[in-house]
Amino acid sequence: MKIRFTFIFLFLYCIQFIEAQNQPSNLQDNYSGILSIPSQPANIADNRYKLDINLVSGFNSSYNNYIALKGHTMGWWSSQTPWANYVSKDSSANAFQDPAFQDEYLFERLNGDNKSIHQSTDIMGPSVLYTIDDKQGIALSWRVRTMANIDGLGEDLARIIYNDRNIPDFFRDSANGLPATLLQNERLSMANMSWAEYSLGYGRVVYDEHKHFLKVGGAFKLVQGFHAAYVEFNDMSYQLNEKDTVTIFQTRVNYGRSKSYDPSDPDFFTQYKFDSRMAPAFDIGIIYEFRPNGEKYKYDMDGEYERWMHDKNKYKWRVGFSITDIGQIKFDKADGSGDYIMDVENWDISNLGITDFESFDSVIASVSTLAPNDERTFTMQLPTAISFQIDYNIWKGFYANFTPYWSIYNNANPTKVHNISSYSLTPRFENKWFGASLPFSYNNYGNTAMGLFIRLGPITIGTTDFVPYIASSNIFGFDGYFSLRVPLFRAGKPSDRDDDKVSDKKDDCPEVPGLLIFNGCPDIDNDGVPDIYDDCPTDSGLVEFRGCPDRDGDGIIDRYDECPDLKGILAFNGCPDTDGDGIIDPLDSCPDIAGLIFFHGCPDTDGDSIIDSEDLCPFHAGPKENGGCPDTDGDGIFDYLDECPELAGPKENNGCPWPDTDGDGVLDIDDRCPLNPGPKENFGCPYTDTDGDGILDKDDECPNVPGVIENNGCPLIEKEDLVIINTAFSNLEFITGKAIISNQSLSSLDELADLLNKKVEWKILLSGHTDNVGDEKANLILSKRRAEAIQDYLMGKEVARERIKVEFYGESKPIESNDTPEGRQKNRRVEMEIQFE
Repeated sequence: MKIRFTFIFLFLYCIQFIEAQNQPSNLQDNYSGILSIPSQPANIADNRYKLDINLVSGFNSSYNNYIALKGHTMGWWSSQTPWANYVSKDSSANAFQDPAFQDEYLFERLNGDNKSIHQSTDIMGPSVLYTIDDKQGIALSWRVRTMANIDGLGEDLARIIYNDRNIPDFFRDSANGLPATLLQNERLSMANMSWAEYSLGYGRVVYDEHKHFLKVGGAFKLVQGFHAAYVEFNDMSYQLNEKDTVTIFQTRVNYGRSKSYDPSDPDFFTQYKFDSRMAPAFDIGIIYEFRPNGEKYKYDMDGEYERWMHDKNKYKWRVGFSITDIGQIKFDKADGSGDYIMDVENWDISNLGITDFESFDSVIASVSTLAPNDERTFTMQLPTAISFQIDYNIWKGFYANFTPYWSIYNNANPTKVHNISSYSLTPRFENKWFGASLPFSYNNYGNTAMGLFIRLGPITIGTTDFVPYIASSNIFGFDGYFSLRVPLFRAGKPSDRDDDKVSDKKDDCPEVPGLLIFNGCPDIDNDGVPDIYDDCPTDSGLVEFRGCPDRDGDGIIDRYDECPDLKGILAFNGCPDTDGDGIIDPLDSCPDIAGLIFFHGCPDTDGDSIIDSEDLCPFHAGPKENGGCPDTDGDGIFDYLDECPELAGPKENNGCPWPDTDGDGVLDIDDRCPLNPGPKENFGCPYTDTDGDGILDKDDECPNVPGVIENNGCPLIEKEDLVIINTAFSNLEFITGKAIISNQSLSSLDELADLLNKKVEWKILLSGHTDNVGDEKANLILSKRRAEAIQDYLMGKEVARERIKVEFYGESKPIESNDTPEGRQKNRRVEMEIQFE
């Protein structure tokens, strides 16, 4: 078996898995769900899925920047092409070393740059993304990954390998004594690692105000390696003396592999055994979205306000930043691996006899010196990468994405694997069940590509370089993507046919706008009873009456209440009977006083067939012509006004015959001294001064009480007492048409009563008067009642009845004209006069 130099690793690394997942830029679709989490964990929050289950997905990628298949050879897929003839020959022959095959099918890029090879596979097994609520989500995933890199392969060395060491220009010229060309390769490194990772991710919305939206996410991963290997040649100087003879000068070789790493083992790729302990690793990400029209994606529903439509993308543009695969895995070195100094002259490499890694270790040890190094472990760096994701919404479902992706690694570190750095611009169209994108990319291998990704329901397929399949172009590598998921989308705005902000699933009246409190049913009259249960849907009512009103609060709904505005009783169909006379108030002319049906509910207390309200003497039966008042003595003066109702007398003496109180033969009407007997010629007064005040009785208005001449023989009333008297009667008012004193007059009457109780020698004459409105007799009665009302009030304040005399004149003694309201007001009065014996 021909082995080409120590670059056996080139061929061992080219053994590939068939399906895997890669993350840079090609899965920025808003419906990528869990597939986008490894490249941007912030997508865990506020994504389009309630639950996204990955069944299996994967991506396989193999690229280099040196050898390409020529574009016109795409027919090699067919079994009838020359390609098929080459690969069907003796399996021990390598078709790629056949010069005819190389000329026909392969393109060699010779530009003086170092050459690189990258291979990456990534399989995601059953994994799940779950949205907890509007703010947060979690993701659980399981992945198996393999990555291999060859970096720093000098162009001279690459040509030697490609041409099966058959480059005579490099050989020594023995005939002319010329040595072989001295070749240099500064740093050549090869690394390979396979590992599994178990990830728990969490994402959260941290800012959501107005037009600005920010979310963050991270994933904690446990990683465990299956196997790993690396080899690095530092400052390698060598000569290809002849086709099968090489000289290597003092080259430091850093070489290590894990204990189970042996691709020559036929079970190497099928029986995975972990060759390391578990170690932690991390992904972090952040996304900002600018949402200038965000309000149109909000809605109010079911009592929740300004909710986002979770099935819609809201941003005009967004920017994301992520760092992925932060971590490393430690392996134990296999026996035979270590650091060597290779210094060998004229080494025959035509038949090294390498059949497995143990024989490889032996060959290396035979031509090298082991450098002192006690380290029996090595640490492989994960393929840490930084990326920005810039996404712009062109129109509706059309977007453009620009993603710079930088693989972060140290060229001086041999124990690392890494991805290819790239820049991609991806126009795409997306909706819930379909998406298509065309990524245009350029990578640090100097390759440009145009890919195609299609998402159709739960299936996604694609490649980052689609052009070689449809056009003639050089092919520097291949990749392919496949995924199968079970997506359960987040709900958008719930159906609301009547647009009442109550979702149809909670709306008992989905065709009629209503209120949330009534499960979407209307309450037209706003009485707290939904119309479907409201017996009076257009009239605001009470819950206990199934929405029917009871305006007067009598417990009888208005539709059955004959008096809906008057509180009544059921016996009268909701009408009141305030006076309890069996006649409802609306039909009772006297609703506050029990009466007779015959008189429409008004009383006739004295039974004279004149209702009390029209009876001048409601408590004494009398003829209608007298207004219901009796006149027992027939003197034309009603008994109520007649101080001698059984003796006829003149009106001037209130119906009584004129008396001769002092028995001196002179009637009191003509007697100036009705209480003191005197001769007629002296006007019934004695020729004496009875009270001794120096004023003869005939000229003394108070003959029995000493007084002063300036007050006609009566005592002089002090000014402060006059003020009390005048105030009491100037403030005196009655309820219109009634003999009821107004409340504002009572305080002045109280002061008057106090004064009378101090002046026990005083007597008081009360004279009642009215205006001329109404019946004259009724006015006369009213004037008496009002004067008596004052008398009763003063008596209630302990003023003796015998000290109070009442007179009444009705409308007969006006003091102002009755033609004006002001005049009539003054005529409605009670006057008071202080009297002495």
